[in-house]
Amino acid sequence: MDSSEKNEDELKLDSAWAEYMRRCDEGEKLDRQAFASQFPEIAEQLLGLLEAADALEKMAGPNGSLTSLMSVVRSPVPTPPVGDPLKESTLPVHFDAKLIDEPQGSMDITVGVDVRKQPEVDLTNVPTERSVDTTAPKLPMRFGEYTLEKLLGRGGMGVVYRAKQDHLDRIVAVKMIRSGALASEDEVQRFYAEARSAAKLDHPNIVMVYQCGELAGHHYFSMDYVPGTDLARLIEQGPIDPRHAARYVRDVAKAIDYAHQRGVIHRDLKPANVLIDSEDHVHVTDFGLAKVVGMDSGLTRSGCALGTPSYMSPEQALGRTDQHAATTDVYSLGAILFALLVGKPPFQGSTVVQTMMQVIHRPAPSVRQLRVGMDEDLNTIVAKCLHKQPSKRYQSAADLAAELDRYLSGRPIEARPQTQLQRFYHWALGIPLLGALAGYKVLDPTPGQRLAQRWMIATALLLPLLLALTFGLSNWMEQQLPRKIHIAGGEANGMYHSIGQKLAEKLEGHARREATVHATNGSLENSQLLVTKDCDLALLQASAVISEDISVVAPLYYEAVHLLVPADSPAESLEGLLGGGAKLRIWLGLPQSGNRQAAEMLLATCGLDESKYEAISEGWDALNNPEKVDLAFVVIRAGHQRVRDLIEKKGYRLISIEKATDIALDEPTFRSFDIAADTYFTHEAPPIRTLATTAFLACRTDAPDRLVREALYALYDGGEPIADLMSKDRARHWRGLAYHRAAKEYFDDLEK
Repeated sequence: MDSSEKNEDELKLDSAWAEYMRRCDEGEKLDRQAFASQFPEIAEQLLGLLEAADALEKMAGPNGSLTSLMSVVRSPVPTPPVGDPLKESTLPVHFDAKLIDEPQGSMDITVGVDVRKQPEVDLTNVPTERSVDTTAPKLPMRFGEYTLEKLLGRGGMGVVYRAKQDHLDRIVAVKMIRSGALASEDEVQRFYAEARSAAKLDHPNIVMVYQCGELAGHHYFSMDYVPGTDLARLIEQGPIDPRHAARYVRDVAKAIDYAHQRGVIHRDLKPANVLIDSEDHVHVTDFGLAKVVGMDSGLTRSGCALGTPSYMSPEQALGRTDQHAATTDVYSLGAILFALLVGKPPFQGSTVVQTMMQVIHRPAPSVRQLRVGMDEDLNTIVAKCLHKQPSKRYQSAADLAAELDRYLSGRPIEARPQTQLQRFYHWALGIPLLGALAGYKVLDPTPGQRLAQRWMIATALLLPLLLALTFGLSNWMEQQLPRKIHIAGGEANGMYHSIGQKLAEKLEGHARREATVHATNGSLENSQLLVTKDCDLALLQASAVISEDISVVAPLYYEAVHLLVPADSPAESLEGLLGGGAKLRIWLGLPQSGNRQAAEMLLATCGLDESKYEAISEGWDALNNPEKVDLAFVVIRAGHQRVRDLIEKKGYRLISIEKATDIALDEPTFRSFDIAADTYFTHEAPPIRTLATTAFLACRTDAPDRLVREALYALYDGGEPIADLMSKDRARHWRGLAYHRAAKEYFDDLEK
């Protein structure tokens, strides 16, 4: 036999032996004769190798391991370096490391692998945990410049040790390929891809890779050692405090955004891969499935599902690797936040395939359904992260981090909760019959969805009659207007009340219904009247459109934030006035008014809480004495006569907001706004830089379409438009509002 044939047989023997060990590790009972018959050219050599292993196993005693003993048969132990005090414990070329058996609760945090038994299984051929292998190399032992002190854990491909790097006298974690010298080329490539991905990143919340290489046939890299716990262990103890959960995920999102900015998509974010150190800081680890944008390593193929089923995105479950982007990690972050808040992941089937089908087809459950009393803002943030369509999620991890920052600081979030109609739509797609019509394969419908399908089939024979009745009833309901239209205005003789009266007059003329305007304390009261169905239409400031039960009919006009101070005040800007240190007397308006809500929001944004100023919660008459007021917030349309009177007759003057642009970027309720000098003065002067919010006409989300159409006709089309309001051509350019369906149709038609 020539050398080439000999080398070929040796390669075949190595390959067959590796396959035999892998199947044994997975718990499969093999018939050796049948197994060897699959390799006729090397069958005799393979059986001899197995017999040699049996002999060594008998010599090792009852605790011997075929896998570890055969590493000695197939690979000679390298000669240890001279003078090595641990030379008898030097690592062999191949070993099968097992989890060290320790008292419960004493195990250090695993770096880069998940050693706990979980119902979610990585799709990377993770083997079943077996008994401790006492023939594994004894620790401590030397490994190059490292002293391996303790086995932290093992996964499907890797094994991780706590080690001391002798030259630098520091504790690190050392990760190696579990199969050692028998590692396949694919395993080696994936292992180094993980090391390269992590090594690109230098961030305080990402586990840092120090060194990478190969020693005695073992591929390894060293990295940060993080003692503490991880999010998976916290979840095992049950749901955690919502603010703590939001903070953890916010910090992870910031770290992941750092990775994204450097072209690295993690693709395996899950609670076990988020470590928590002793100072309660997060550290992201395990970049084994990471994708480097713009590079094709050949390790992932289209149609191959990568990740952990309960935390992978729909595009991962579908194997669409070309669609893996920042939004893929955003989905996983949402699943982690869900698990922290509820105590379990959003999808968890009895099998891997079932879980993946739920991820692909079933709408994510609401956090509020599973945890009573959960904040609606967090529920909305999770729902947006877990949207099936990547384009409907937060488009970057930075966007998610900023949203969680808004939640943690008590500011309004930007995401809007799903309407009841949207929720029903996603639920209906889980009915097998409807799902099939829509192109979805539903494998695990809920009992309610199964019952709904039975009713659908039962009523199919009556479908023509049912459709006729439904169509007729729908048209009839749509045409119904309240016998008396109630409009919530504002303070008597105020701007809202005046516009409400003009709207009522036009509705009575065209809709032929009695319309009444009610005086109220302002936007917050108006919002409550809509929710409780005590009014049909209401004028609201933008900050009061906060319920999914309220929809916008039309934007009306901008309301500028006028900051008024006595004429003898030395202050030129809000920042200068607040920085004076004295406790200020600030007029905010009535407690339920939109004026007060906008003022309190602006003061909070500037870092001024209620303990640092004296709030004047009275009506306009309180402004008649400038000597009793240090600052007045007047949120009203620029040029309004009331502001003019305060300047000309009461001795007030306007000051600016220097950071108006920055505040508008952070707080979507406001926008930067300049009050031109000629608005209130006849002399030339620079404009006053400030902020503005928006006044809306609003209704209930379930309001009749005809009521909304009549209101829009009264605003824009019914004769002379109401003075000083935004034109419909300008209003139609507004986007991102929670419009009533009839209003959306109206403005969409204007675009055609």
